[in-house]
Amino acid sequence: MESPKVLNQPATPILIFFLTSLMFSATDSKPYDYLQYVVQWQPAVCRIPYWPYTRCNKPIKQVFTIHGLWPSNFSGADVNCRNGTGYDRNEVISIEQKLKKCWPDMLHDDDHIFWSHEWKSHGRCFPNVFRGQSQYFNKAVGLCYGYNTWIKSTLADYGIYPSNSRPVSRDRIAASIHGAIGKRPVLRCAGPYFPDFKSDPGLGYPPSPSSGYQTYVSRKSHQKRKLEVTFENRILLEVILCFDVKGGDLIDCPRQTNCRSEIYFLA
Repeated sequence: MESPKVLNQPATPILIFFLTSLMFSATDSKPYDYLQYVVQWQPAVCRIPYWPYTRCNKPIKQVFTIHGLWPSNFSGADVNCRNGTGYDRNEVISIEQKLKKCWPDMLHDDDHIFWSHEWKSHGRCFPNVFRGQSQYFNKAVGLCYGYNTWIKSTLADYGIYPSNSRPVSRDRIAASIHGAIGKRPVLRCAGPYFPDFKSDPGLGYPPSPSSGYQTYVSRKSHQKRKLEVTFENRILLEVILCFDVKGGDLIDCPRQTNCRSEIYFLA
């Protein structure tokens, strides 16, 4: 299968999964070796409890949307910028509607909270590649139009569809993407997963959820409910594609997955 063509976007003049970002912390003094384009699966974003958030503020769609475009090091630690220009929402006005589609903040009403966080933590690490905020976000939108829908359709071509009841091999998902683009992706998983969270969005969570059966109190009905919670790292949360330092050519991702061998691609 031919790899998708990334659309070239013209250069014109907070926190989701902060735990994931903390896995990749480093100082901004280190050079970076490659770029990670990180997309997240919305049903997973909205059904895995990340304290202090318990539900998404926007309609949940079966789509991959951007988590971030991150400068990274082969040593295993990403650059986390602490210096540089602050976030200016006026710089993204011309592509704001595209960003809302490609890079929504599912946990806040204001998408700029997410964009500001990603720019301050990662985007301003790119002064020698993307000269300013506008070029950085335009690059991300170009990757979105080239890959986000394509990843889902590629999985479907290999017979992999979202399901809340049927797990799928982690290696099968990775191999389907690898086979299509010729480069190795990284899968990121999380958990635990609360099976009926969608039917009862007011469900309360314990402070330290673990696998097995636990009792929860519904904020909606105030009744106790006993639910089975799956093991950690069995929910496909993110797919990561890696590029050279200029973001032009795909390369093999050097990192290893944290996913268990059988995972859920949630519907």
